[in-house]
Amino acid sequence: MRISLLLALLLLALPATAQSARVYKWQDEQGNIHYSDRLPSDIEARNREVLNKDGIRIASLDTPELTPAAAAERQEMLRNAQRDLALTVSFESEEALRRAHEERISHLRGSLAVARANANRIQETLSRHEEHANSFIAQGKAVPAGIQANLDRARRMLAEQEAEMAKLEQRYNETLLQQRAEIERYRELAGTR
Repeated sequence: MRISLLLALLLLALPATAQSARVYKWQDEQGNIHYSDRLPSDIEARNREVLNKDGIRIASLDTPELTPAAAAERQEMLRNAQRDLALTVSFESEEALRRAHEERISHLRGSLAVARANANRIQETLSRHEEHANSFIAQGKAVPAGIQANLDRARRMLAEQEAEMAKLEQRYNETLLQQRAEIERYRELAGTR
């Protein structure tokens, strides 16, 4: 009875032994090579590898250190791959890509027109306030505080509007450049499909 129980336990342990056919190989800080069925706990272990039952390397557990330049290059490659994928998945044709860009450009043109009209209105208001203030100065009188406050507010509003126009113009120019680049890239990708 004891022999059959021992034999049964031995048979149950066999599959577990067969599953642990992986061997770990690593090098210690002195350069000695080690093999084990367990991962090394030593922090200094390097060149860690997983070997199959035949001793063939199936995986490396150490990731190579990337230099900052290599990491940046890798990130740039990933971003480019994502942009390429987005271009090819989002647009069924070059014409569809052009239409999408034209919608953005049209929206920016409209925003620029509104910003210019607002700047012109503010400039007209500022001119009226300046004329009013100059009439007091011409008479040798001090400009009333309310008129000075209106002048300051109009100047501030004009400066803000001009800054907003500059941002819109920059975005418009960047969008034009982006459109050209994306259409060119789309053509390259379409040629390789």
